[in-house]
Amino acid sequence: MDEAALAHALDAGQLAGAALDVLEKEPPTGSPLFGRDNLILTHAVLLGRALEELQTKAAKKSFAS
Repeated sequence: MDEAALAHALDAGQLAGAALDVLEKEPPTGSPLFGRDNLILTHAVLLGRALEELQTKAAKKSFAS
């Protein structure tokens, strides 16, 4: 799926909305689709972001010890 093309279609009104359970990159970071009112992201996308944050925190904590 081309996130930039989807973002453009949403912005141009070619699509009224979209719902996704995966993004181009997993775990997702910096997607042009984040923060939109006309897009629904399911738990799979959100869980991926949460897991990345937890892994980063765990790695930083282990190196600090």
